[in-house]
Amino acid sequence: MDAHDIPPILDVVRALPFVSGMRLIPPRPTRQSDALAKLTSRAGVSTFTVETRKSYLDRASLSSIVAAARSLDRDRRPPLLLLARYIPREAGEQLVRSGICFADQSGNVNLSLGDRYHALVLGNRDQGRAERMRRLSPGAVQMLFAALARPELLGEPVRKLAQDAGVGKSTAAEVRRQLLEERLLVVDSAGACRLADQKTIRERFLLGYSQVLRPSRTLGRFRGPYKDGAGFVRALAKACAQRAAPWALTGSAGAYQLDRFYRGPETVAFAGSWDASLARELRLLPDRAGPITILNPFGNLVVWPRPKKPPVAHPWLIYAELLHNGEPRAIEAAEELRRNHLQ
Repeated sequence: MDAHDIPPILDVVRALPFVSGMRLIPPRPTRQSDALAKLTSRAGVSTFTVETRKSYLDRASLSSIVAAARSLDRDRRPPLLLLARYIPREAGEQLVRSGICFADQSGNVNLSLGDRYHALVLGNRDQGRAERMRRLSPGAVQMLFAALARPELLGEPVRKLAQDAGVGKSTAAEVRRQLLEERLLVVDSAGACRLADQKTIRERFLLGYSQVLRPSRTLGRFRGPYKDGAGFVRALAKACAQRAAPWALTGSAGAYQLDRFYRGPETVAFAGSWDASLARELRLLPDRAGPITILNPFGNLVVWPRPKKPPVAHPWLIYAELLHNGEPRAIEAAEELRRNHLQ
């Protein structure tokens, strides 16, 4: 969120009758948050870690905010204060249940200062100033993933960039041009490309993964005669080896291979050369509520190049899948993964 967007939201907080003063402290270069906010009331001075969001708040976005709030609490840092252009009622209710303070430009607010003061306003309509969700194509989201996974790739010739991201040359050129135009990507004095605003690119990728990319890459959801996820993974590994087909675990199954932190009941995997005969070989039956989901890989970056048995997807894809899941333990696993592999 641009700096000039913050004051109107702070005015919503400043207008609360129990808030007598406010001071915004710019972030340190090493901090990932935007700033600190110190709010004064008769209860004293309350300090918050400020997080700004300008994009639409979907399930994955909310999961990442909840994960950030839990990380602050675990590290004994000031609690989160979310400043967003617009927070719909449903999203606001989830934030309230998670104990997260917030405010938006439309006057929706949840703020607690100690045990004495609390304000809650939900349901104000979007005043039209919120940034609408960008119409991202699957190819554009794949380019955002490539920017996060290998930022230096954006400086390569268009043909190489398109091949590794799994998109057409025109899509690769256009998305790179847009990133440069928005100053999310810059070219340094040596002619190398670097990310100037990883946070915005990350937000767009996480939103686009849930809303656009994952649905477009889903080959099916299944149920099989396996006692647990490990049994299916062994069968998948054998079948893909016989076909020389690339594959990789993602979501909690992939995260568990990296961190041994949490393995949920569902198994999500990228699998190349997938067809009906492979599904029959694995004795899988289509089931909308089944514990197995198969995704179609793309480009050359999906499988993490670091040797791992079984193979896992790139941590950015695992992270996005965990946040898409949205379950409390999956959110915790996402935060563990971020700390260990995405810093």
